Amino acid sequence: MNWTEEQLEELLARRGKSAKPVKAKARPVRRTPGRMNKLEAAYAEYLDLLLAAGEILAWDFEPEKLRIGHKCFYTPDFRVVMHDRTIRMVDVKGHREDDAIVKIKAAAVRHPLYEWALAERRDGDWWETLIPPA
Repeated sequence: MNWTEEQLEELLARRGKSAKPVKAKARPVRRTPGRMNKLEAAYAEYLDLLLAAGEILAWDFEPEKLRIGHKCFYTPDFRVVMHDRTIRMVDVKGHREDDAIVKIKAAAVRHPLYEWALAERRDGDWWETLIPPA
């Protein structure tokens, strides 16, 4: 059945509704790319301590955007150059999210030249879980 605009407005008026389009609410931005949240800033301070102690050679924040599938990208939080010159991509999480773990595992398979790790803070200490490439 095809309705005219007048018929639709009449029906909606009887039901106490309006035919005017409703503006959709903007979805809140969870984070700003290139800007650290509090947990990432705390991990950066931890990396600075490791750098000063000579345990790592360098680190940088959100160094690159990696393709992990068709129209699917992943941006690791940190790239850490270890003392033996291996490169470790680290994702910092306050709690484990299934989709984030899937993306990290997909990145580990797609980009095997890097080591992959998930960093979590437990009782004031940093724990890194290495993600195997397969």
